[in-house]
Amino acid sequence: MEVDSINNDYFTSYEDLEIHELMLLDLPRTQTYRHAIETLSDLFKDKIVMDVGSGTGILSIFCAKAGAKKVFAVEASNVAKLSEKIIAANKLDHIITVFNGKVEDFQLPNDIKNVDIIVSEWMGFYLLHEGMLDSVLYARDKFLSPTGWMFPESAAIYASPCSVPTKFDSEDFEGVDLSLLAKELRTQKSHKPQIEILAPENLLHEGNIIAWIDLKEVTLEELQEFDVKEVFVTQNRGLFQGVCIWFECVFPSIDDSDPISLSTSPKEPPTHWKQTLITFPEHATEEIDEIGIPLAVQLKISRSADSPRRYNLQLEILDAEKEEHAMPCDCILTKCILTKQHLRSMQIFKRLNNAETVNGASWGSSGSAAANKACSDKRTVRRVIAAAQLSFRISRQMAPVTDEILGCQSFVMNFTLGGLNGYVSGTLISNLNVPPSYGVSGGPAISPRNSKINIQRSFIYMNESQLDFQMKSTRLSK
Repeated sequence: MEVDSINNDYFTSYEDLEIHELMLLDLPRTQTYRHAIETLSDLFKDKIVMDVGSGTGILSIFCAKAGAKKVFAVEASNVAKLSEKIIAANKLDHIITVFNGKVEDFQLPNDIKNVDIIVSEWMGFYLLHEGMLDSVLYARDKFLSPTGWMFPESAAIYASPCSVPTKFDSEDFEGVDLSLLAKELRTQKSHKPQIEILAPENLLHEGNIIAWIDLKEVTLEELQEFDVKEVFVTQNRGLFQGVCIWFECVFPSIDDSDPISLSTSPKEPPTHWKQTLITFPEHATEEIDEIGIPLAVQLKISRSADSPRRYNLQLEILDAEKEEHAMPCDCILTKCILTKQHLRSMQIFKRLNNAETVNGASWGSSGSAAANKACSDKRTVRRVIAAAQLSFRISRQMAPVTDEILGCQSFVMNFTLGGLNGYVSGTLISNLNVPPSYGVSGGPAISPRNSKINIQRSFIYMNESQLDFQMKSTRLSK
């Protein structure tokens, strides 16, 4: 599909007023922007502002009320015509000028060289969905003053291993055992990423940053791909059934004030973005029965070659024993326990050496006590290591399984389960068209009437202990 056609469809989709209703009623979103702008009203006073993707004009109105001298509201969809009326009804049309078109086609008046602030709500599912950030960066590079401000100024993508429960996991649903349905439902959800609200107690870890973006400095080239390996050390017990992805945006702060942030974390009030869940097939899940288990994944988010608004999500579950861990690491692996104890011992002896230098004497009574404590610590660690070795289990190893498309992105999940009976691996590929980030679970699918699903299955037995499974599902339009 040509880029112009993709963009036209994208902008047209935002002419559905229910989308704007959903976004406006997302109070964490709307109130955070208002709070950030009002808190820094001194920054906006008598400044020239550009609102990229202004929609109904609410952010432009916030800026005008905060004291902006001039606001250019740039909106590519025909909602721009409605926003002009809304702005006039709020008696701010003498400050806010609406431009109905793409920011790439916008030109500042001859008497204005730059804008002082760019405001935009450009985020999609897992931050990058829809690719709207490209237009914001274009506006930054062409119109923003070198000393200008971006609202928000930075953004981060987080990920965490998680449980993905269903309402039918219990063996007693209205007196009926539907646990088999729960397993099949989870397998079905593994065919594509889910946009859902995850309860915070289902996180196995508080979450690590897997990508951080400085909106004042990032380039378009740097947005083409994020590829990171991460080792999570479990902080909660539960079933390892998937990976949860969310994002956080941070607004500017001045005079050492606390920054204002908008987070879509499961621990924060829910937003229309919800969270993005990558669910494993039932047979790929693992029970985490103790704290400190290392879980390693590689997550790659890369721009699709077919569309600038599409990203491919590829997840590979790795062998945590073979991956590098952050140091010090709190996991139960022997190498991490030894390294942590070594670092601890170095700190102890560093303190002892410092004390010896200060006192100008060799080991005194306090030094002997410290030395004895160090020896005691080492004995303690040996006992811990021995206990860990006694509880070692067969390692999980993962190699490539699933290729998915959620609307504007593809999803690939790779896994190989290791055990006494060998390995199982597989690949699942499917396509689903989804409109922009409306916040509906999975997004309302764009399904042509005359369409069909082609499914091909092939089983290849490589040996008695290894089974390769491939399933490809392609949506075709007549």
